[in-house]
Amino acid sequence: MWRKADVKILEPVNRVLLAVALLACPGVALAQRTAPAPAAPQAAPSLAGRWELNAQESDSPGAAMPAQGESEGGRAGSGGRGGGGYGGGTGGMTGRGGMGGGGGRGGGATESTATRDAMRRAMEASRVLLIVQHETHLSLTDEEGRVVTLTPDGTKVQEQQFGLPVERTTKWDGRSLVTMTKLKGGAKVTQTFTKVAEGLQLVVVTKIEGGQLSRPIEVKRVYDQAFQEPLESVAR
Repeated sequence: MWRKADVKILEPVNRVLLAVALLACPGVALAQRTAPAPAAPQAAPSLAGRWELNAQESDSPGAAMPAQGESEGGRAGSGGRGGGGYGGGTGGMTGRGGMGGGGGRGGGATESTATRDAMRRAMEASRVLLIVQHETHLSLTDEEGRVVTLTPDGTKVQEQQFGLPVERTTKWDGRSLVTMTKLKGGAKVTQTFTKVAEGLQLVVVTKIEGGQLSRPIEVKRVYDQAFQEPLESVAR
């Protein structure tokens, strides 16, 4: 049995505990209200500008290609390549599509020939690359005025290249823009666009793998910024 004296002793203790509990509750709520908010998504970097090929810092496409006989693209009878293998196309986005020479093909282009042409186009380097960056997509224009549109949302887009259907996927990977194209026969072309040198250079790395290639091919192109003022703001 509790005695009155015990109850009187416990009453102040209970009041103290109750006060501590009441003070603690607002503190917890305040801590919850002041918890740091999740970090906002990082804005995509701007690749907009006029870029000119720096041939001295860029790889030679001929050096990266398989030797004769290593892949279907190197078989005899496919015609001469001219100019070390590839003309001054478009940095792999909208190339000229031709294989200089072209002898020995016979009739119309076959699927394998069209696939080789698409791979060759991917290895071409435009001397000038003009990039306009919109809110939802980027437009890339080569020196001959050919334009390709890239939508970096990870969506699979069906396109036509050399009369063959291809599938392209483009997305941002950190500070780099990555676009991947699947060709007929299992070949895959991946291109990565990254600004370096405090934004004064644009590095474009093209990698082709799979299909009938015996080994992956990778070529790096370096572009110097020519001017950027008219294209610096995001187009609406």
